[in-house]
Amino acid sequence: MKTAKHAKQSPLGVRLRRAVSLLTAALCLMVTASAVPEADSATSVSDLQKRLEQIQSSMAQHRQELADAKKRENAAAALEQERACCRVAQLAVNGRDLLALGVRPGPAVGRLLSAALEQVVEEKLPNDRAALLGWLRTQQIP
Repeated sequence: MKTAKHAKQSPLGVRLRRAVSLLTAALCLMVTASAVPEADSATSVSDLQKRLEQIQSSMAQHRQELADAKKRENAAAALEQERACCRVAQLAVNGRDLLALGVRPGPAVGRLLSAALEQVVEEKLPNDRAALLGWLRTQQIP
């Protein structure tokens, strides 16, 4: 039995996790690289204080970016868990359904599926085969 940790992740979830890891690594590198300025006899306390303030400001900004990335990751995980329809492949209809409606093979199939996905994402239509086919019948089919 697969645990939640080993469940298949969506490409968005994988990219978000990778981005969080990269941001964390970048933050660590930036702090390490900039925390100890090269000191010489000409470096004044005021210069060091200014540099410290810059580092603290930069760290605060990176912490906020990391928090935002984690929020996006959590939102993506919630959508994935509720099996929200956010890709054409998750629609209750597919290209074969459009061909059966008389749409000729080609770019029009993709455009109509994308339009159907937009209707579902915007909650104008449920991701239901009958509802989507009914809506598709009302569209101008090339």
